[in-house]
Amino acid sequence: MSKKDRLTTADFRKLRPGRRFHGALVTLSVASLEKGPARYSCVVSKKVSPLATTRNRIKRRLRNAVVAAGIPRQPLALVFTAKKSSVDAAYRDIIADVSSVLRNIRS
Repeated sequence: MSKKDRLTTADFRKLRPGRRFHGALVTLSVASLEKGPARYSCVVSKKVSPLATTRNRIKRRLRNAVVAAGIPRQPLALVFTAKKSSVDAAYRDIIADVSSVLRNIRS
């Protein structure tokens, strides 16, 4: 993930009044930014998996799925939060879930 696509701490603070979209494997929190392209972050809690290697694998898959699904052009802050079901999910299932959640925000 390049530095221009990352969310800053200030962006995270703006997410409280944002909207949430739920998928089978991820929850997407969306808030608007003042300017610039959409930026995103992937969060995997220790509740999902206590093992750091598993959390990192899920984050890598989420980041790649977001790039594969296509980042919206609007100035948005996107936070993808993994659910417990994403631990055993196949990569193609994660891509499909991220794509469906992103379609929900576009409509």
